Order: sequence, then C-alpha cells, then structure tokens
Amino acid sequence: MNSWDWTQHARCSEYPAEQKDKMWNLNRNAGASVECTKGRKICEGCPVRPECLATAIVYEETAGIWGGVNRRIRLHLARDAKLYKVSGEGLHATRVAALAGWIRTNPDAIDRAKAKDSEEKRKSRRRRKEQEVCDAATPAESSDAENLTVTEPGGDGTTETRRTS
Repeated sequence: MNSWDWTQHARCSEYPAEQKDKMWNLNRNAGASVECTKGRKICEGCPVRPECLATAIVYEETAGIWGGVNRRIRLHLARDAKLYKVSGEGLHATRVAALAGWIRTNPDAIDRAKAKDSEEKRKSRRRRKEQEVCDAATPAESSDAENLTVTEPGGDGTTETRRTS
C-alpha cells in the first residue's frame, strides 16, 4: 500500500463529512468530546492508522484527531521517531512511508506517546497547583501602607480587622 492511496482504505472514509467533523474534532461544540471518543475508537481499529498518523506528522497537521490521537501526542510520536532515526529527509511521500513503516512495526510507540503526554499534563497540573499555593501564601504587594488591613483574633473569640497606618 503506498502513502498516496491510504485514504481509500481508511475507516473514516465511510462517514459523512458532517459526522467526520464532529468525530475527529474539527467542529468544536457541545457534545464534541463524546463524538471524539467514538472517532478515536474507530481509528484504533483502522487498517491504515500508521499512514494516517505519519501523514499528519509529516505535513505538520495542527488540528483534529489523526490516527486516533491529538496534536500533542503526535508531537511525542514524532520526537520518538526522530530518536529512532526514522528518515526525516526526502519527499513527503518517502517520509510518510518511512514513518508509517516505523509505526506499523512499533505499535507500542503510540501508547508510549500517550503516556508521555499524560505525564506532561500531570506535571503541568502539579506545577499550577504549587504555583497557586505559593501565590496564596505570598502577601499582596502594596506601595501604600495605608491600604493594608490586618485581621487579628479578638479577646472574646471574634476576629477584628483594622487598617494599618
């Protein structure tokens, strides 16, 4: 199968354009994530998934789901392919064929790319939470000392707020 005719064998070719837009995340509206999940499942069993992924990577597709994965995961896959010295030179068709061949012979590469993406998202969330904690613990800066307020416990169990001067 050459890289130019793979679309004729793709499972997504069986769906109408409007449904494709929903299932492969080209139409972002309410309910899109449910449709995208359906689209990803279709891709997982597609006989030309490697060619689809390779095409998206070589042509640097930024939008939508290709081969069942989003752009971030495709970027991880592209980095892995580069580490394994998959040919990145020559005509697009040659590069698509080389990359598709590598994906086909290394099916776990997709799972590794997904795992890397998940780990990056976890680290990013952790950094954001840590930053929020730091921001909350850091007193707000003020150039005008008269604008500062202090809250202190009162002797009767209540709190008292007063301005500093």
